Parts: sequence; structure tokens; C-alpha cells
Amino acid sequence: MTETNATLPAPTPRDIRTFGLLWLIFFAGLGGIVWWKAGALVGAGIFLGAALLVSLVLNGAHRLRQLQGVFLPGLFLVVGLVATRGAVKEVITTLIVVGAAGTVVIAGVPAVGRVVYRFWLEAAEPIGWTISHFILALTYYLVLTPIGLIARLVGYNPMKKQLDPSAETYWIKHEARDDRSSYFRQF
Repeated sequence: MTETNATLPAPTPRDIRTFGLLWLIFFAGLGGIVWWKAGALVGAGIFLGAALLVSLVLNGAHRLRQLQGVFLPGLFLVVGLVATRGAVKEVITTLIVVGAAGTVVIAGVPAVGRVVYRFWLEAAEPIGWTISHFILALTYYLVLTPIGLIARLVGYNPMKKQLDPSAETYWIKHEARDDRSSYFRQF
């Protein structure tokens, strides 16, 4: 664990307090999802587990550290499976107690708060890595690629990148300006 602690930023007391509040909101939100549709947590756990596996395969630089990522998919799966078996009230009560007690401990004992904070960041990192790369790929292939293809189809060429065998140079001459105010209008 000493290797991972050096790579994470040291949380400030404000970070710890904010994390304690977010802890409560997270577990209350899980309770709300259990009340609304417990099976959704099983699906979310499977999705997070798949994201973790993708990160383990494609981002193998810190495999040992990524094993903490099993915590979140495991939490979602266990809570979802227990709730789908009919123990909805007990699961919601447990989640609220864990959220409230965790908030008190995290905010009240900063040393414990730092440990939980760092563990949570390391557990979420591989899943966040996969999801962020997935969203970037979707944005690139579903937004930017079609824009580029449409621009090519209509002949839009802002960089004027066409070959002209008769041209001596591709240099574009611009007139020099002596007005110093143009220094601040570079485009």
C-alpha cells in the first residue's frame, strides 16, 4: 500500500468532510435504488465488474492496486442480490446505518477518514478509467467522425490540404501589420 499512497494526493480536512457527506448521500442513494428497483443494483454490479475487467486487461500498469476495484461491483451485487431475495427493508436500514455511521466516523476521526478516502479512490479508479475511455471513444466515433466525414463529403477543407503539382510552394503570404494592438488579436 505504500506504493499507492505516494501516487494519490493527500486529502485535506475539507476533502475528508466532503467525502463524509458524500458517503451518506451514496448509501442513501443505494437505499433509494433498492426501494425503487433492487434488481437494478445487480445490473449495475455486473456493469461495474465488466468495467473492472476491461481495466485489468487494457490498463495493466497497476494490477495489484486495481484489485481493490472489486469492492464496488461486489457491494452492488451483494446489496442487489440480498434485496431481490425479499430483504428490502433490512437492506435499506443497513445502508442508512452504514451511511450515517460512516459519515460520523469519517468526519469525526480524520485518520480513519483518510484511509477510507484513499481506499475508495483506489477502488473507483479502474472503473473510472474504463468508463472515461468508453465515453471518449463514443464521443469520437459518434460525434467527431461523422462531422469529419460530412465535411469531406461537402468539400470543406479549412487547411487547404490539396496537392497542386504546378505550385512552387504551399506557403501562404500574409501582410505584415505594424499596428501594435494587433498583437493581442492573434487569430
